[in-house]
Amino acid sequence: MNKLLNSAVWVLAVCLLLWPLSGGLAAGKKTSSPPNIVIAECSATIAANPRDAVAYHVRGMAYVAKNELDAAAADCDKAIELNPAFAAAYNTRGWIRHLGDKEVLAIADFTRAIKIDAAFADAYANRALSYSCIGQYDLAIVDSDKAVELAPEMTEGYFIQGQVYYKQQKYKEAIATFRALIDISDDPQVIERAKAWIRLMGDNG
Repeated sequence: MNKLLNSAVWVLAVCLLLWPLSGGLAAGKKTSSPPNIVIAECSATIAANPRDAVAYHVRGMAYVAKNELDAAAADCDKAIELNPAFAAAYNTRGWIRHLGDKEVLAIADFTRAIKIDAAFADAYANRALSYSCIGQYDLAIVDSDKAVELAPEMTEGYFIQGQVYYKQQKYKEAIATFRALIDISDDPQVIERAKAWIRLMGDNG
């Protein structure tokens, strides 16, 4: 699958590991359990309370981590049915559609998430990525700008924007974006990724 930013899936996986599980879903306990454990715990929560939209959403995220996208989409659909104002569920379903190369549908879901929560930085970043995949680069830049404005610490917003500029052959803007990321990040892996992009464009900047 040809994607602009394959590594963005790890952002979703990290979010998954931070979600509370049953026994904690209500208590707010955190876990680093693997997806199969998350699925089992959420299934138990759903069996006890079939109208628990959060449990469906968390289980859907676990299915994404396992690349079981049909099951993930079904759980997000159910979460949205139970709670039509569930911005995170729209965002996750949008990501699933992005992974399936259904960018127009993905954009619709990210847009719905943003309408529900205008400060949802991840949804702006994800929509920027989908826009870039269909060649709507100006809209991708607008959304990545908004993602960075809302969450300056969110490195993927910078990576998406830098790569959009690269695809437009706007190398100076791309290099400036990656340098800005280096300035705000203290993560050695993030910094090395940004430097690698700068080196790639070294003869074009």
